[in-house]
Amino acid sequence: MNSWESISGDRPRRALRATGGIGPHFVIRLDPTSPGVSAEEFFSQPHLRQLVEDVAHRLDTTEPRVAVSSLQYELAERLWAVTLGAWVTDGLIPDLHAVTYGRSPAGHVRFHLPIPTALERPGATPAETAALVADLVINQLTSAHIALKSVTEVAAGLLWGNAAAALVLVTNTLLGRGEHHHHDVDAISRQILATPPLSGRLDGDIIGAIKRRSCCLYYRTAARRTCGDCPLSGTAIVRSQP
Repeated sequence: MNSWESISGDRPRRALRATGGIGPHFVIRLDPTSPGVSAEEFFSQPHLRQLVEDVAHRLDTTEPRVAVSSLQYELAERLWAVTLGAWVTDGLIPDLHAVTYGRSPAGHVRFHLPIPTALERPGATPAETAALVADLVINQLTSAHIALKSVTEVAAGLLWGNAAAALVLVTNTLLGRGEHHHHDVDAISRQILATPPLSGRLDGDIIGAIKRRSCCLYYRTAARRTCGDCPLSGTAIVRSQP
């Protein structure tokens, strides 16, 4: 059985540049003069607390856990987008271990990869691809969750529910491009959603309506409304919000 082969040089760079054209959350910065900072520095206590404060200010909330949820959702969405986007673009899985981080003034996360490498396995089944993608992204998120929970207490179920919902959003963006038949991105995503700790976080089908089993707390921002997949829509707890 063939193993995953490491690919370097211009091909991963071209694939990731093309991936960035899909949408804003698919962008990863490749400029060597803008290298970003390591995960250790980005998720350090002083930097992370300031980042959470800036996100809270943008959302007009005084609750750190609401800001942490939004920050983590964006992080998960970007990880899924860059990874699956490159797979759809050129059958490559970027090496996320090399990703560095940046941020906008408003607290939006930015990814950097000045010297991109990727993994390739011609003929890989959806299950094999899903196993690699899940391992890479879940490892990244697990480390991020530990750091985020050091800022404020937030339920693990909420965070992994965010990650599962973000995967559905990214998958449907790719499906809408009509390129999924060759790369089986829908089958890959279903396999990933069956992988702990993502399994059991959603009801419904990845193509169509889903309902989360946890709430992302968006209704507690200045928007004062729930998301389309929220399990609390129409409940008393939401209606009681000012």
